[in-house]
Amino acid sequence: MDLISDLLRISRARCVLSGGISGSGAWAARSPAPGRIKILGVVRGSYWFRLDSEPADLRVDAGEVLVVDGRTSFDLGSDLHDSPVHLRETDPVRPIDRDADHVCVTAHIELFEAADDFLRDAIPPVLHLHGRAREATTAAWVLEELFDEFAHERAGRTAASAQLTQLLLVQVLRAWVAAADELPSGWVRAAGDDRLGPALQLMHADVGRDWHISELAAACAMSRSSFAHRFTTTAGVPPLTYLFRWRMRLAERALDDGSSSITELATQLGYRSESAFSVAFKRWSGIAPSRFRQRNPQSDLS
Repeated sequence: MDLISDLLRISRARCVLSGGISGSGAWAARSPAPGRIKILGVVRGSYWFRLDSEPADLRVDAGEVLVVDGRTSFDLGSDLHDSPVHLRETDPVRPIDRDADHVCVTAHIELFEAADDFLRDAIPPVLHLHGRAREATTAAWVLEELFDEFAHERAGRTAASAQLTQLLLVQVLRAWVAAADELPSGWVRAAGDDRLGPALQLMHADVGRDWHISELAAACAMSRSSFAHRFTTTAGVPPLTYLFRWRMRLAERALDDGSSSITELATQLGYRSESAFSVAFKRWSGIAPSRFRQRNPQSDLS
């Protein structure tokens, strides 16, 4: 399994360079809850960051990056006791002062609407890529390149900045997964569990198979009861519930992009009939597959 690639693929995450923040002397800015994942990377200087839902302030130095889930308002600046400038998502992009003491580039993540919670629920409210992390060297280089793309109107700027920002997000996620002492219960934690890895690889490789607990437990060299207990404790749900949810995520993506007819999709996901799949999907999403597909005019297969 490639955990991070799966996260980004199913969420259809697309990184967009938003602009930046720069300042000298004492300054502070306050942002309302963005409503989407935000990336903030320090190119020069340092700043303090405070998330309303977290008790401690974070110091973020040059070459370091924060990723916030966008559900909570936050403050940042060189001095959080200073009177803050109030930022809004609708504000025009502010020009970056290249000679300022503190320079930060910002980006946001656009997600496939139906899978918005998939990535945001998988990560904590704030991720901090520290300068001592293995991934920090690459991140620092990416930040300099992003700053250069933002500062110059060169051909291909949009495409280049999107790829660079995506790489920056991957570095933060890699560092988080590698450094976490104990990830919260969920599929990210399960994917990082070596004992459960063989079962997850089987389910992801053949998602349409009628898997049985005994088969998955045997692949992990565990008893049925021990496997079921470990999986449920680690993933937060029983194995077959995990499989059902993964199938539904794949179904949402396929229905949205029109890559298969509903009948073909039902077969691919292991359902014996289109009606059985439709019942399962409606239980998951609240609407029938055909109605879900109709929300995207580009999807015209039935």
